Amino acid sequence: RARLLKIIGEELISDEVVAIIELVKNAYDADASRVTVDFLRTDENDAAIEIRDDGHGMNLNQLLEGWMHPAGSSKRGAGPRRTGKGRRLLGEKGVGRFAADKLGRRLEIVSRATRCKEIAASFNWDLFDDEEAMLSDISNQWEERSRFKEIRDHGTVLRITGLRVRWTERMYRKIVLKLARLRSPSTVHGGFDIEIRSDVFPDYQGELSRDFLQESPYSVEADYDGSGKISFRLKGQKLAHTPWSGGGTIPICGPVKIRLHGFDLETSSIAKVGPVSETRAWLRQWSGISMFRDGYRVYPYGEPNDDWLRLDQRRVNNPVVRMSNNQVVGFVEICRDTNPQLLDKTNREGLQANREFEDLRRLVQTVLQLMEAERQVHRGVRRDELKERYGSSPPDDPLLRLEAMASSDKALSRKVLRDTIASLRERDRNDSSDRNGMADLAGTGVVARSILPELAQEISELEQQVKEIKTFVTGKGSRPANEARKSLETSIQHLRERLDGCGLFEASGKRGSVDLMVEAKRCRDAVLQERLLEKEIRCRIRLKGGDLPRVHLPVLTIRRALFIVIENAIEASKRRGIISIILQTDGSRILIRVRDHGKGITQRDRNHVFDAGFSRKGQAGMGLTVARAILQATGGQISISTRKQQKQGTTVEMILPRKLSRSTRSHR
Repeated sequence: RARLLKIIGEELISDEVVAIIELVKNAYDADASRVTVDFLRTDENDAAIEIRDDGHGMNLNQLLEGWMHPAGSSKRGAGPRRTGKGRRLLGEKGVGRFAADKLGRRLEIVSRATRCKEIAASFNWDLFDDEEAMLSDISNQWEERSRFKEIRDHGTVLRITGLRVRWTERMYRKIVLKLARLRSPSTVHGGFDIEIRSDVFPDYQGELSRDFLQESPYSVEADYDGSGKISFRLKGQKLAHTPWSGGGTIPICGPVKIRLHGFDLETSSIAKVGPVSETRAWLRQWSGISMFRDGYRVYPYGEPNDDWLRLDQRRVNNPVVRMSNNQVVGFVEICRDTNPQLLDKTNREGLQANREFEDLRRLVQTVLQLMEAERQVHRGVRRDELKERYGSSPPDDPLLRLEAMASSDKALSRKVLRDTIASLRERDRNDSSDRNGMADLAGTGVVARSILPELAQEISELEQQVKEIKTFVTGKGSRPANEARKSLETSIQHLRERLDGCGLFEASGKRGSVDLMVEAKRCRDAVLQERLLEKEIRCRIRLKGGDLPRVHLPVLTIRRALFIVIENAIEASKRRGIISIILQTDGSRILIRVRDHGKGITQRDRNHVFDAGFSRKGQAGMGLTVARAILQATGGQISISTRKQQKQGTTVEMILPRKLSRSTRSHR
């Protein structure tokens, strides 16, 4: 059936960004020297995306027999395939047509091969949504033009209209960054330039600068030969060689080229790299270790929220020595011909988790350890300078060092005091960063522990519905199959809303403008609705004062704090009780009061409710402890109300800094 193509496309192309990247790869495979991605009128109803390249183009036979055949490709063949310019083919699965469908409802192709006529074809992807239509029932329009209209020599134009999503500034900034990071910075690309343009967001045009890489205080370049030997060069040092010493068996992946740059995040260290605000912004965009195959990016490795090497987990175990994911900008380069077992997942998002991939992970971690060891040597120079002043090794703890200075009869310079104060501030920043990270991790754990048993039941129901669909599809008619499919889609949507509502799908911890009324309703109606219904509890949300409450905080913080507090109120409430949620603006603050009508909390217990492990429910209590930690990390507060007029129940009050702008993050 025709709709089968839609289902296959949804599996192969995960989102709009992946779709754009696949079409750019097609231009590369066509030996184009330049590809231009134009976003046209994206703030209007007639928005369009136009992708134009100067590659070898297609003739009519290539269009009809290759491009228009499902999963067909003129690039297929036995053995490694390369283009006329010697480029390794990137898009061998023939998924360009699925990428175009992901972006918009209609596609116009104009193409011309050298010394051939210009051809044009148009497609309406909505026709493939008909559940009863066969593929042979779908008609498309094409023509071979006697005179060219758009392409003088050779190339291809893809004009996509009826866009499926409205491209916001955030999405456009994301695609600009991903296209800028599509190619390895250390690979010669044979004259292939990517240009992205927009008439709505002209400020984001062009590639991002990589100039700060050369200013990194630590770096290592390493080559692994695939048989146990690593050649590496640390910054400012000569080339060295070492056999595999990372433990376990010798990695069977390879050859692999690894280039890592490390940064310290203290303001004084960042200032040595470049302007502080500009450098920090660059690090936020580029931090992470990216992977490139044949010179081009393999997603999602190296994305801001993809810690595929588990660097943050390593740092928790050893924060003094290990570097976190946001301190490293790295590039891992592999070749498809020499690493044939590093295989793509079916959705083009990452590599399959096999032994070769795990060996690659171990290899990169081992090279990173070389840079981390060199970093410790550099950071020890300050201690050596103090040793010269005192004649003995100073204490590692800066507080003990201050005590040693106070008891010494030697004169102290201002530089020594400044260095010691800087050490104290650095330790405080590191401790603060660790606390915030642990609070965020704990927030996820508390939410997941509470909701996962219910999700397991829903997943079981999904599995049963999938079995029913398989039964119907094998010959019992289309109507029962459609009903089962719709039921499955509803269940999946419900599952996604619950996970998204409590922040499990939201990986970014960046600040943004958040509508508290929307988030409170989301928590009540999507995340905790079943628990409210189970106890027949009414949950009322009321705005006091009239002003729409907005805050500029990470949406993760809001969703997790609301979940913890409202869930506690449900646990404390009697059957058929009432929970009141009041949102109120108060100058530069916003107050959120969650009140239940349960037994209440004694004065004695109020002094301990925020203590880790405290609970009257017979299990370890961490919810309010975590809520306080994640709110305090972003400038908020939480407390238990002790109003005398409240004779029963408990009121939890959260105080958040107010957002004084009109923009609102809203997921309705």
